[in-house]
Amino acid sequence: MKALTNRQYWLSVGLIVATIFVAFAYRFERSSPPSASAVYYQLKPTVPGTSPVWDVGPMPDVYLNVENTVHYQLNTSEADAEWAALVPPNGGIVHVGPDRTALMPSIFHQLRCLNIIRQAYVVNAHNTLPEHAKLAAQSRHCLNYLRQMIMCRANLRLEPVVDPLGVHAVNPWGKLTCSDWRAVYKAFDNNAIDYAEWLEKET
Repeated sequence: MKALTNRQYWLSVGLIVATIFVAFAYRFERSSPPSASAVYYQLKPTVPGTSPVWDVGPMPDVYLNVENTVHYQLNTSEADAEWAALVPPNGGIVHVGPDRTALMPSIFHQLRCLNIIRQAYVVNAHNTLPEHAKLAAQSRHCLNYLRQMIMCRANLRLEPVVDPLGVHAVNPWGKLTCSDWRAVYKAFDNNAIDYAEWLEKET
């Protein structure tokens, strides 16, 4: 077998280095997170006929201590503000897909429903607001919607039974591993920016 000339040797080395570089670049491109604009308006692929899923990028695990709180009460001015703050401006609607279709993430729909049920409870207890009938209708929708969302997720976390006949039969307190919901709020803010920029280009 003939020995490689100096030129052939360096050409071979260069070819190997270039091949390795291209391979790493391709792998990096495939493993890198999507760009900000892609994340904030794309949909995750789902089974045809099922609801779309909003792609907000990675959602790391966080711990949540389930416990009683002085916040999110039923009928105080502070409670009104705290419950309202759980849903972003414009009701939590995001604009996704190539045509920026208006959609609402289920997390915001569920939080809105909890607040509607709270308001209906307060109105029914005090009978002070004229929109009682509207709230009652919304509450019926929300109770059914939340029932279906709970059944769909089928959370199998086991909670200790402390008093089967007591006011609080089960003790739900403890540490939970949850998806970091802050990522959703951050994605919502960025989606609003993306949508405003898209509207400006379209007009």
